Amino acid sequence: MAHVKAAVQFEPVNPSLRNSVPDTVQHLVQSIFTSKIEPGGKLPSERQLVEMLGVTRSTLRESLKTLALIGVVQIRQGDGTYVSTETSSMLSEVVSWGMLLNTTEARQLIEARFYLETSLAELAATRINEHECAGLFELLKKMEDVDCTDQEFAEYDSEFHLDIARAAKNPVLSSTLQNTKSLLQAWVERVVENSTSRDWVIEQHRQILRALENQDATAAKEAMEVHLQTVTNRLLSSLKN
Repeated sequence: MAHVKAAVQFEPVNPSLRNSVPDTVQHLVQSIFTSKIEPGGKLPSERQLVEMLGVTRSTLRESLKTLALIGVVQIRQGDGTYVSTETSSMLSEVVSWGMLLNTTEARQLIEARFYLETSLAELAATRINEHECAGLFELLKKMEDVDCTDQEFAEYDSEFHLDIARAAKNPVLSSTLQNTKSLLQAWVERVVENSTSRDWVIEQHRQILRALENQDATAAKEAMEVHLQTVTNRLLSSLKN
């Protein structure tokens, strides 16, 4: 049976880099960016991509899993892989975020986020106002809605963290977190998808909010530390699957 030619053609990966998942990820990002695939468009099949890129099936799957993690593509079981509808606005960021391309840099960004957000929570506890607290309660209420999808939950979760950052009244620190919003949201969605329940996430957010409402900087920092450590451990565990 003759092979079906894909409508979109990607150049092969450099032969010396074909066994490298990071380099294959980078190659795919650049290929998607320069191709004519529109946001929401479908990528060639797994078999076609293996033939085009000259990589093994396992390397391709790991690379696509990485791209799905950070929201560049969506993998629909039994249907195929699609370019995210938000990809056009974040691809340039993805290319510049070297953390997407190897585990060492990924861990460095996770570590940076830990120290950034714990500091922001500590600051926010001393500067947050009633209106900002009310907004956080509203987001928490939305997260508690059993009917919200994993994607919606991730959106509310990331906005919760960004609102805390804004409440810290330090534009330099909060803008740093804002710049990684799409990535943070993708991380949350990944963690939630791999959890049997969202209850633990909601309860940890409730503890953070309680500390902020009481203007207890030490408790806010500690609650955020517990939350981020738990999320980080679950995220890294999911990446091994």
